[in-house]
This record gives sequence, structure tokens and C-alpha cells, in this order.
Amino acid sequence: MILITYPIEVFKMATTSTNVIIVGSGIAGSLVANLLLNSGITNILMLEAGPNITMKDPRSWFDVVTTGENPYESLYDTTQDYNSAGANPWQITGSRIIGRGGSTIHWGGWCPRFMPEDFELKTNTGLGIDWPYTYADLEPYYCLAEEYIGVAGVERQGQRDWRSKPYPLAGPTLPLTAKPIVTALQNNGYIFGNMPIARNTLAYNGEHQCITTGTCNYCPIGARFTGDQPLDRLAANPNLEVILNAAVTKLVMSNKQTVAAVEYLDTGTGNTQQVSANAVYLCAGAFETPKLMQLSTSIYWPAGVGNDNDLVGRYLVANPYLYCRGGSSTNPDLLQQELNFPNLASRQWDTPAEQARGKFLMNMSYDAPLIHPGKLMYQGLTEQEINDTVNGPFQYELQGALSPLPNYNNRVSPASGTTRFGLPRTSFFTPETMVPQSTIDLNGQRMTQLFTDIGYTVSGSGAYPQRGDHASSTCRMAASDSEGVVDKTMKVFGTDNLFIASNAALPTIGAANLTLTTVAAIMKAIDETLASKPSWLH
Repeated sequence: MILITYPIEVFKMATTSTNVIIVGSGIAGSLVANLLLNSGITNILMLEAGPNITMKDPRSWFDVVTTGENPYESLYDTTQDYNSAGANPWQITGSRIIGRGGSTIHWGGWCPRFMPEDFELKTNTGLGIDWPYTYADLEPYYCLAEEYIGVAGVERQGQRDWRSKPYPLAGPTLPLTAKPIVTALQNNGYIFGNMPIARNTLAYNGEHQCITTGTCNYCPIGARFTGDQPLDRLAANPNLEVILNAAVTKLVMSNKQTVAAVEYLDTGTGNTQQVSANAVYLCAGAFETPKLMQLSTSIYWPAGVGNDNDLVGRYLVANPYLYCRGGSSTNPDLLQQELNFPNLASRQWDTPAEQARGKFLMNMSYDAPLIHPGKLMYQGLTEQEINDTVNGPFQYELQGALSPLPNYNNRVSPASGTTRFGLPRTSFFTPETMVPQSTIDLNGQRMTQLFTDIGYTVSGSGAYPQRGDHASSTCRMAASDSEGVVDKTMKVFGTDNLFIASNAALPTIGAANLTLTTVAAIMKAIDETLASKPSWLH
């Protein structure tokens, strides 16, 4: 069974050796555990810096319904946890969760694939780097990733992100609120469709079918995939141990090629423990992974593990996120968003022609118009006041993600001090913009035109402050250590048993949300690693 220990001494003697250590319990860490265990690998230890998170809890869900209270706020980064400077300083509060299951605990579940050209950025534009393989190479693993997560989608002919298998689940229908935007898209001849999304339109993987409560930020029945679910399904496996509140602070090398152990801080007791292992998988994301490697200095790696060429933490990117708000003073059709997720998307500008300046994947916001009758009643509004709210002014928000352009000077590194989770504070230095302002303006104009076409008043457009939701590429895959930190199997160059299985290893990212691609890339990497029969494969 999975043994959750906090503090460690209350339950068992602290583990001092194991076969494989996985750092991080999010979607990447739980995936690695699944893949290795299913391959017959034994004695796996997972270390997670955060606490347990109660999911599918009626009390927590009722608080969301009645007050809108965020059940995860205590697990977010605070403004004291990081420093940020540069052209567009990052503001990561609210973008990630430190805890069992990771940030997919609160994710939207959007699962579009990258486009084929996203794997050949340098070939197409002369910028950045190409992936060490193509979309066609990854496509079978995209299918496996969609099955693993449980992606609901609608088949569409003629899409450039071609697929060899159907979606495992049929996609939800477009909501009534999408009709005006669909009309605008059709009038302009633009392509559009359903956003592939991790929602169970049928019971799947032991979880319930979605019943559209409209509270997707906290699903009461587990019908949205979250990173804790794979761990729950592994609870009976005696070869996996999970230790929470365990902040990994150092990688211990026995020589330049070999990680011998990791050190972690038990934040419940304040004790430091060292655990030896035959292989280590870093699945802690694009911030914590490079910080850990930079702090793991030794006579073998004076600048930190894998960092002889000063590439660890470099090329930090994430999707800049745009918005355009438009609406009407009345709501004669009584429209309200019945699904609390964006089911309408357009990849009209997610094309090779846009790649050099930043491609754009647009979606209709799930935020507005969104009426919460339960919350309004809880607030004491009368029936007439609630009717006035429904009939009164309403506002749409078109949103969208841009594909960022990587830059060596944009980086993440450890700052002085530690967070309440025992992790080093984070320093973001991003002197270079990820997309030109002209790209932001152009796509703002495109969204504005859609509102204008259907007679809505536009109240503003622009870019949100840069968060860390889609952070990536700080330990990127490459053909050699002169260009990146890991090879195509996600093994750190110059080592034999250290792997980075997370979004940190993606060489570049497209306009599409990156979680599905991260899962597919990890599946491919582990397939190739196991095929090579490493010495720790037992």
C-alpha cells in the first residue's frame, strides 16, 4: 500500500535505500510510478514537498458552491516565495499547487495536442531549437496519453494535428453561450471546434461521469482527471511508498555519472534524511527541478548537476495569455455558462505562418457569463434580485494562449531563503519578452473584431500578468549537452541514472496547453529507457 508519513517517525523507521526515487507527486510523478511499476520495477519511493489534499469532499465542495472559497489557497506560492525582475516580471501566485497530486488538482483539464510545426521551431523560423523527434514520432504516445488521462474530444476532419485513433471519450457539446461566438467565427470563415478536455463524459478509470455541477475548480465526484487519481489506484501496490511533506534539497553524486542518493527535509520534524537509490526521476516541474540541480554542487559538478554548460534553468518559457472582453447591456436570451470550462476553441492562428511571431490558440472564457444561483441565495439576494442579475448586463471574455519564443537570458534559479514547504525560494529573471508586443496587439484586434461582428461592445483587451501555469523548458531536451540538459530519453547528459520527466524537459512549447504533450513525451522517454535495459531495471 502507499504509506503516507507525516511525521516520518510516527509510522515507521525512515527509509534509507530504495531502487528508484521519484521527486514530485503531480501528473508527471504519478505517471512515472505507473509506467515503472507496470514494467515490473520494484521498490519505488516518491517524495512530495507538500501535504495531502482532500479531494471529492462534500464539505469542501459546498464551500465552493456557496461562498466561492478556494480550497487550495493555502497551497499556492505567496509573494514572499519568489523574486521576479525583467521585461515582464512573473507573478506566479495561484498558478501552481504544492501538494499530493500537484497542479492538476486545480487545472482546467485542457488537452489539445501540439501542432506538427511546434516540433520544428528552428527549422521553420531559425529561432530556438528543434525537438529531437517529430510529431509523427510522438503521435502514438499522444493516443496513449489521451487514454491515460481520459480526454473527451470531438473528431474533426482536416485538422493538421492528425490522429491515428479516436478520442477515448466523446466531447461535451458546445454550450448555448457559444452560439454568438460561433456565428462570428463562421461569418469570417474561421475554423473552430471543441476543446479536447479531461472530463468524463462517461464513467472512466473508476471515476464518475461528469454531472456538470459547474464547479470544475473542485469536482465533487472526480469526473475531471487530477494527479492524485493515479496514486489512489496504486494504493494497493506494495512496491510504491509515498512520503509527503518531504522537500528534496540535494542530489548526492558518487561520481560524475552516478546519483547515489537524495537528501530531503521532513518539514514536520525538521530532520534531514538521506536515501540511496539506483535511479532518480525528477518530476517536480520547471521551477523546482532546475533549482535542485543548481543547488546540488560537488567536486564532480561545481555549477550543479548537469550544469557544466550553464543551461540548467535557462530558456524559461510559458504561454502568454491574452484576453478581450465584450458584452451587452441586456441578456434577453437569459444566457449563462452551464459548463464551467471552455468548450469552444479556435486554432485559426495556430499555424506555421504565425510561428515566427507567436501562434495563437483562442478559446471562449468559462468565467462569464456565469451565474451562481446557490452563491446568490447564500448572499441573501431575493428572487427579484437574482432575476435582475440573470437578465442584466453580461460579458463574454475571449481568451487565448500564445506560443512563446525561447531566449537564453530568461531563467529561473534559487533565491536565498526557503518557503514554508522547505523548498528554496525562486528567482525569476526574464529580461527578454517571450512574444513581441505587436503579436499581442494583433490578436487583441482579432478578438475585438469577432465581438464587433456580432454587435457587442468591447471593454478592453491585452495580456494577463505572466503566471507559471505553463512554465517549461528550463532543462530542455536536445541532441547534445551544448544545446540542452537532457537527451531524448530525458536522461541528464553526463549521467547514467538521473532523469527529468516533466515539463522542464520540453525543448519548446506551442500555443496549446502543454500537459498532454508532457505526458506523451514521458511515455516515449520511458519506453526507450526500459528498452535499453538499464542496470537498475529490477
